[in-house]
Amino acid sequence: MSVQPTVHVGHGYVALASGEYLEYFLSPAGIAQGAFACEHRKPIVPINGPGNHAWILTTTGALSSNVFLIDRGPSVYDAYVVTMLFAQAQTYKLRIVKQPVNVTVQDIDFLSNSSSDFYHQPLMVEKI
Repeated sequence: MSVQPTVHVGHGYVALASGEYLEYFLSPAGIAQGAFACEHRKPIVPINGPGNHAWILTTTGALSSNVFLIDRGPSVYDAYVVTMLFAQAQTYKLRIVKQPVNVTVQDIDFLSNSSSDFYHQPLMVEKI
């Protein structure tokens, strides 16, 4: 694997209180392929197609096609992962922002020189 991450902000853990949520933004240079998942569920969001992709992981609120609830109770860590395939996109930019405080948790650029590469970017999330 020859994926080269450039980490601008790279926290591996975030705690979310009631009413807080994470905004995920994934921007490919090309056609994105991949998924957003957690360690014990099937993929939550398939990532396919050109253009920017965005979704929300929240502690409370109404669900929709791009809003998902944290499924673990208080004080339990859960590993959420963005998987990127580089078959049709040489670069990706992943940005995860904690809201409503507007704090960047991860801001990472990924570059690959091989169309057979893939990369799993994890984030441990705890509902407090």
